Amino acid sequence: MSTDARSLVSVIVPVYRAERFLRETIESVRAQRYDAWELIMVDDAGGDGSAAIAGEYAAREPHRITLLSHADGENRGASASRNLAIRHARGAYIALLDADDVWLPTKLHEQVQLLEAHPDVGMLFGNSLYWYGWTNLPADRARDRVPELGVSDDTVFEPPRLLARCLRGAAAVPCPCSVILRHDAVTRSGGFNEQFTGANASSEDLVFFAKVMLREHVLVANRIWDRYRRHPDSVYERAKADGLAVAARYHYLEWLRAYIETNHLGDDALRDAVEWAMAREREPRAAGPATRWRRFTSRVADRIRRQRDGD
Repeated sequence: MSTDARSLVSVIVPVYRAERFLRETIESVRAQRYDAWELIMVDDAGGDGSAAIAGEYAAREPHRITLLSHADGENRGASASRNLAIRHARGAYIALLDADDVWLPTKLHEQVQLLEAHPDVGMLFGNSLYWYGWTNLPADRARDRVPELGVSDDTVFEPPRLLARCLRGAAAVPCPCSVILRHDAVTRSGGFNEQFTGANASSEDLVFFAKVMLREHVLVANRIWDRYRRHPDSVYERAKADGLAVAARYHYLEWLRAYIETNHLGDDALRDAVEWAMAREREPRAAGPATRWRRFTSRVADRIRRQRDGD
């Protein structure tokens, strides 16, 4: 397969304290049926053996695997690391992959085919296996799950419809490892927001996806191309354990509300969805009964319809 820039996929991997998982992640890229890819890893100064592992692969395949680091040699977070890699990316497509997740072998082959069939689409993602069973423990394997995606068939959403659905919980927010974008769409979005670090780091991917969904057509495919590894050292799990996850999401929603207004993006339906999501985060116990009531009334309506149809 040709490796010219029109078909090249630039795979972006920020590397931070991923020594246990990084080899498996890299090997899942090398095992792709689609071979027009380059892998750009960024050492984010985690202080473990991750950089040495990444450097080993870069030395072995320098024509397609690159290891970068920040000019100051400091830890700057996933968003800054991804932006650095994107600035060096040569491909027409950008595929995101975290250093602890794994792709299935058909991931790039099928996703590039879909993007080529939908030239108006700027971003594509599917569902993900939430992968607890990587430990090979029976109890963890039993926890593996595939969440509700919110679409039954492949669906293209015009901006900003998908973002409003994600805010209301009617559609799933993608896992980064499931996402591929056109390079031009990343450029139009302005890239990742490097201010979402520290206590707010668990929301940095939400910020980027919102910026893209506000501008681009997005294809959601009801397929699984990756394994999203669940473990207690992930950014999100650490935020939950430290009691920071809810505050980080609310900070994201505050940012989103201001971003929409400042840039004159979205519509009334989106603004209503933002306010709904903010109210839910402010008063989760109040939102809980409302959600349960909607589910109850929906079940009653379904029962009535079944009885009527049976008559």
